[in-house]
Amino acid sequence: MTSMEWDGLTDREHYGDWYLKERDRFSDLARDADWDGLFAELVKNPERVNLARPGNRSGFAPLHQAAWRGATMRSSPG
Repeated sequence: MTSMEWDGLTDREHYGDWYLKERDRFSDLARDADWDGLFAELVKNPERVNLARPGNRSGFAPLHQAAWRGATMRSSPG
């Protein structure tokens, strides 16, 4: 079973610059429907599937973006 993160903190000032940059890049992949990039990140960090962009009041996380944009599930390599 894969655990998921949910930080519960939505305000950007709670995080350092390096972490915000990483989270924004991750959220951008989902927003832009870059499924290859997003799924590659989720292979490395599957617990992040439910993390929304800090400061985004919609609460949309990559999981929501994938569902809304109609991402298709791919089988795992190997």
